[in-house]
Amino acid sequence: MKKNLITMLDELNLPAHLGITSTSELFGSHSHLVQTTSVLPYPVFYNGKNYSGSTPNIVKTDLLRDYILQSFPKEVEHMDNPLIVPLGVNVSKALAYLSEQGLIDAACILDGFPHPSGGNGHRHRQYAENKEEMMEKVNFYFSGFEISSTMK
Repeated sequence: MKKNLITMLDELNLPAHLGITSTSELFGSHSHLVQTTSVLPYPVFYNGKNYSGSTPNIVKTDLLRDYILQSFPKEVEHMDNPLIVPLGVNVSKALAYLSEQGLIDAACILDGFPHPSGGNGHRHRQYAENKEEMMEKVNFYFSGFEISSTMK
């Protein structure tokens, strides 16, 4: 999964914006530039299996929605308007919900990023379909856009 993630982020020219050679450095010498976190702060199991994020729906299930509302925005507010790379469609949905609630700025979310797991057979297609828009988003983010005053 890490290899796929690095390849995709490198193709979006993220290293150039960070002043590094490859995003692989975020897992080593430049780990201070990245914060890995989850929209759900605890391991979640559904029907005795690891929760995949799709069933039950993360924003339509009271318990899960409450966790994303209570924990993720608090963690993000301690960072300086981070670029948020959602690993997969379901995380993107949760982040879109938080943005709709005015808790995070949509300009900080790299929409369209597929989950990099080898088990995601659609990742290549999803990435190809969204690559140009994601590159524009990365460029916009690093151009020094103004954060909405309601998001501060």
